Amino acid sequence: MKAKSRPTEQSRQFEFGVIGEYPSDQRQDPQDPLFEVRTFPHVDGIDEDPVTGSFNAGAAQWLIGSGVAPASYIAAQGTAMGRRGRIMVRSEDSDTSKESKERKNVKVWIGGHSVICIRGTVHI
Repeated sequence: MKAKSRPTEQSRQFEFGVIGEYPSDQRQDPQDPLFEVRTFPHVDGIDEDPVTGSFNAGAAQWLIGSGVAPASYIAAQGTAMGRRGRIMVRSEDSDTSKESKERKNVKVWIGGHSVICIRGTVHI
């Protein structure tokens, strides 16, 4: 059974996300995700977003910048919704010195595959 996000009255006032690291015994292949990400943009009227590039970019800057995540990794998102979203994360760090407690100027690149659900043109 798939877990469904049910926003509370309090959570409807916020947009938030959670990140969990997969245990190392569940990551035997380099293509296995390192993290599971869930985002809840409730203020936009969305219970849960299956894949969110912007949240993953911000999370990657924090995770890589604090030394929690390597410079490149794969994140999974949408699993609880029955989706199989995979976000490829790669960073270019201008300060990789071990003496630096916090990495500075972390550029993060987010990628993955997408599915076009609707297509259109707007004439202005």
